[in-house]
Amino acid sequence: MTARTRKTVPPRARQPLRAQPKKAIKLQSPPAAVSRERLLEAAGHFFLQGSYHGVGVAEICSVANVRKGTFYHFFPSKTNLLLEVIERRVLEIEGMINKISSGNVPAARKIMRLFTMTQNAANDSPTHTIPPGFFLGNIILELASSNPPVQSAAKAAFKRWNKAIAPVITQLIDAEDLHNLDPEDAADALLGLMQGGAVMASAYGEPRKMRAFGHIALSLLRSSGRAD
Repeated sequence: MTARTRKTVPPRARQPLRAQPKKAIKLQSPPAAVSRERLLEAAGHFFLQGSYHGVGVAEICSVANVRKGTFYHFFPSKTNLLLEVIERRVLEIEGMINKISSGNVPAARKIMRLFTMTQNAANDSPTHTIPPGFFLGNIILELASSNPPVQSAAKAAFKRWNKAIAPVITQLIDAEDLHNLDPEDAADALLGLMQGGAVMASAYGEPRKMRAFGHIALSLLRSSGRAD
């Protein structure tokens, strides 16, 4: 009987492994809210501590790390951006004043705190000085007479701050019988001293000068309120 011859089957050649294509990594832009906040922070630094005309949209976008096209998605113009920066500053100071007004301390001490609240801003500043635009002083000097929207925003800012300060004046009137004082007029006078004091303290590089202005303001309020 003849043995069957087995056919030898050559082993199949292994197919080389193919490298899987790498998925392209998409560089995602930051969320819209983040980009907007970066623009406001960068603009606030330039506008309130420097000059509105001294900086352009391109520089603001560069510091904020935001594309120029993104800027115009949020703000039609640089002026619109400035108006929002002003509104944020108004709310910030209004909140500080309201916190002082509602505090459980004598009215005279509250008056002093209205002046020394700028010390926190100075502590946060790299130069440890009060930012020149803390009360919008540099913006008002630069633009209020030539830019009606900015003038309106500045006027509205002081009206809101006046409204926040007036209750502190009323508390002082009641506590010290200063009934010759008008709360709104006195609040305007305080704002003027706060604004001027901030400018001088910034010029001298001495935030503590605001305390001296506070003492003078308190003396003026008392003498005016007791005048015949």
